[in-house]
Amino acid sequence: MRSGLRVPSLIALTMLSALMILMMGFEPHSRVPEDLNRSSMDLVSVRKSLNAFGFDLFSNLNCWDRNTVFSPFSVFSALAMAYEGARGATADEMASVLHIHGKSPARGYSSILEGLSGVRGLKVANALWVQRGFPLREEFLRLISEQYSGRADSIDFVGDPEGSRRIINEFIREGTEGEIGDLLPEGAINELTRLVITNAVHFKGTWRYRFDPSETF
Repeated sequence: MRSGLRVPSLIALTMLSALMILMMGFEPHSRVPEDLNRSSMDLVSVRKSLNAFGFDLFSNLNCWDRNTVFSPFSVFSALAMAYEGARGATADEMASVLHIHGKSPARGYSSILEGLSGVRGLKVANALWVQRGFPLREEFLRLISEQYSGRADSIDFVGDPEGSRRIINEFIREGTEGEIGDLLPEGAINELTRLVITNAVHFKGTWRYRFDPSETF
């Protein structure tokens, strides 16, 4: 039986499927969590959490009648970075969704990134985009940089929301080798935006066993 999906011999798989935009009216001196320390999860534990989250996500996509490609890793990455700065009921709900049981996935996630760094043709880019002057703790930024390999840039959502949108889109364009050039449409960013978290995954490789075009349709 022939497949209903034609697969090219050269695949360029570009996914930017995790994007979080927080548009809440924070005050410049909002209270931030005083303790960022959590017990750490190892590589095996984070893999199990990621797999469980991925199956949950897939079951809610309602894509049974069509071919679908998505990246649970991308969504998990963005939510995990947000979780590192969350506390209270918000943190509890996020931990439940991510299957991380109130612990920090940072160390195990870092091990995953280290393993992926040796995969030819694969790029992963994490980033935080923060309103200029908005307070984020140095411990949090250091954690994102060291464990999530994420950059943190201050931009002016309040004074130039459209310019901020273009900056983020350009970062995404570069991180996906030009495959995704305008992820954030006009109006997606406004003067109330304070934080945008992005994860971009780009993969380009060849099939080990290539399909014969005559065997597909």
